[in-house]
Amino acid sequence: MNDTPRTDLAYKNSTGAGIYELFKEAQEIERELTAANSQIGLLIAGSKQQERQIEFLKETIQKLHKGAFEQQEHIAELENRLRAKFNKSEEDSKHYCERIQRLIEAGNALLKVVREDEGLSFTDWVDLVRDAETSWTKAKEGL
Repeated sequence: MNDTPRTDLAYKNSTGAGIYELFKEAQEIERELTAANSQIGLLIAGSKQQERQIEFLKETIQKLHKGAFEQQEHIAELENRLRAKFNKSEEDSKHYCERIQRLIEAGNALLKVVREDEGLSFTDWVDLVRDAETSWTKAKEGL
């Protein structure tokens, strides 16, 4: 197959020498046009490939964005759980500090009964025992 079919056909059908140069020029123009059309075809194919790549990149970005959003939600959930555990830990710490304080008070009340046993009247001793008993009951709260 020839690369200048229209010009060749016109040349074969022509007569005279002057027209020969015209057909030579037309052949050159037609070769340039054919080359340009080939380039355009390649550019269009490349453009379509780039469009597919752009679409792939858009989808990838959407997946990454969705994944980042999911990770952000997961991090927020973990932060909330950690905050709740920390608050619970603070509550537990406060509870145990209060319990220790009650045990100290109960122990002090019992020591008072033992140390001040001699020389007390019976009613004073009973009051000390009741105080010790009250302190001990408070100390046992929360078991």
